[in-house]
Amino acid sequence: MGNFLTKAEILGVQDIKVEPVEVPAWNATVYVRVLPSAVRDAFEAKTFSDDKRPKEVSMRNFRARLVALCLCDQEGIPLFNDAKDAELLGAKSSLAISTIFDKCAELNGITEKKQEELIKNSENTQSEDSDSVSA
Repeated sequence: MGNFLTKAEILGVQDIKVEPVEVPAWNATVYVRVLPSAVRDAFEAKTFSDDKRPKEVSMRNFRARLVALCLCDQEGIPLFNDAKDAELLGAKSSLAISTIFDKCAELNGITEKKQEELIKNSENTQSEDSDSVSA
């Protein structure tokens, strides 16, 4: 079958990958990282809000929010750390942010298909919630 890991081995695996991204619009290179699972969950929770009925999908500053979470130094330490930083990045060139976003999405498995599935699931839940309210 495969190699079975212990708890200590699992926690010791260095799985937060860091990769450089060439950003022609800035004539520079930046680093992006794979998000820790809890950070990705928080990003998705903010995008596909659970606290609203019916559920809503918030695409507001979507690319800049993901980029803010993924941008890091060469060691993987985040460069940005709050919603205000994402707002600041949202004011930068869409060409630059899109270049970085594409790599962030690839690294974190946030494909267009995955985004469509999340939106569809949100719509299905909204539809189910509506049915249960009217019953």
